[in-house]
Amino acid sequence: MKNPYDIYYMPNSVSKISPYSFWGNEDLEEAYLSANLEEIPAYSFSNCKNLKLVQIPYSVNSIDAKAFENCISIKDIIIPASVKYIDPTAFDGCYNLNIIADEGTAAAEFFRTFDKRDVAVSESQDAKNVIKNLE
Repeated sequence: MKNPYDIYYMPNSVSKISPYSFWGNEDLEEAYLSANLEEIPAYSFSNCKNLKLVQIPYSVNSIDAKAFENCISIKDIIIPASVKYIDPTAFDGCYNLNIIADEGTAAAEFFRTFDKRDVAVSESQDAKNVIKNLE
């Protein structure tokens, strides 16, 4: 059974969160965001190394700088068509990232040009291990 702190259900009354809201929370594995959340601000989930699943609702219209930086456990993430802007650094250090999005959306275009080899290497991560994992 999962620890209740591994999963976070954001109340639907939340429409805004602050930058760095979940920064470095290594216990967080799943996050189900509010159906009224408008944006995912800069650094909100950075360094949540065990975060595997994020449910992004249709209310979200942007994902800002380094929002998911170094979330090394994220693999598949569904980004709805409502997201019109994704900062180029939003997923830095997400070496296993696979964005699932409808063709023609900002998320599909972002992922088409996303190169896992170009993402920034964290100072705390051994660059040789990163390259080895990409091969």
